[in-house]
Amino acid sequence: MDNNLHKILFANDLRELTYIINEFIEIAKLLEDSEELLKLITALDRFYYAHESRITEVSELLGKIQEAREKHHKVLAERNDYKKEVERLTNILQRYEDDL
Repeated sequence: MDNNLHKILFANDLRELTYIINEFIEIAKLLEDSEELLKLITALDRFYYAHESRITEVSELLGKIQEAREKHHKVLAERNDYKKEVERLTNILQRYEDDL
């Protein structure tokens, strides 16, 4: 995932959290032990665990992406080394054939 996608995900999370917190504050001011208050507490709890899970998954994906990039760069470097070796051996073979 690229950085812009992360920003979008986190911005959506923050909007959701802001809404929930603002509603929670307003309802908590009016009600003490009510069903609405329980719903808001439950929503905050769900959001927390969903966000925690998402962050964990994003972190794991970022790690895997970084590993894949490193492996890709290593493969490219090895390919370039092989190309150089093939050129070197081809030149040696060409000189050998020219000497015959």
